[in-house]
Amino acid sequence: MSRRVEIHYEEWGEGPPVLALHGLGLDSSSFTGLAQGVAGLGLRMLAADLPGFGKTPAPDVPLTPAVLGEPVIELARRLDEKPLVMGMSLGARVALEVVLREPDLFRGVVMLAPPFPRRTHRWAFAFAR
Repeated sequence: MSRRVEIHYEEWGEGPPVLALHGLGLDSSSFTGLAQGVAGLGLRMLAADLPGFGKTPAPDVPLTPAVLGEPVIELARRLDEKPLVMGMSLGARVALEVVLREPDLFRGVVMLAPPFPRRTHRWAFAFAR
């Protein structure tokens, strides 16, 4: 079984990178309006299609947060500067996954409505406060 996929992303602007991850059932196009505003602030916005969404193929393994995060980590490694990673919903859960796995690759994380089981990740609620 293969887990390796090449991640598709859209890009706007120049400057320090912001890597955006979409929610469940969406793709990189959901960031078009926001990306134009972010680019206007002198930042480089990269909106990725997570594996199995948009133009990024799904690997032939279950889509866990770790599997969804692998190509995001690879993309971050290819950038000239450390990106700020941001995500909404499913993308927020993947953003959390990648910064916990490779904290030195990212300059920060922004999560909007991350889904995770309250009992399993109770520590994250204290951290978020």
